[in-house]
Amino acid sequence: MLIFLTFLGSLVGCSIWGASQGDGKIAAPYDKHGKFCGYDDRKEFPNLYWPTISGVPKTVLNGGVCVKKCPAKKGDPVESFDGEETKSSGRGHFDVMNFCIPSGLND
Repeated sequence: MLIFLTFLGSLVGCSIWGASQGDGKIAAPYDKHGKFCGYDDRKEFPNLYWPTISGVPKTVLNGGVCVKKCPAKKGDPVESFDGEETKSSGRGHFDVMNFCIPSGLND
């Protein structure tokens, strides 16, 4: 039991140290160009939005763009870092840790 508690304490200690010394990119989304949303030149575009969510998973996951905010409902304008302003297609989205997640409702 003592070994387990020592291990657990070390795990928590290392996690706290890593979080305090890191730059926060461990959980940051990145776009189709491999650049982190919300950092460097994309500072004003912290959220990752997938314009299309159907097709082969690899294609979908590699097609994300950094946006200023997630579209709340169908048809909302989406301003991306790439300069392409499009309309939200299909459904609304909500922000979960800077990822635009479809609401599942066809607004």
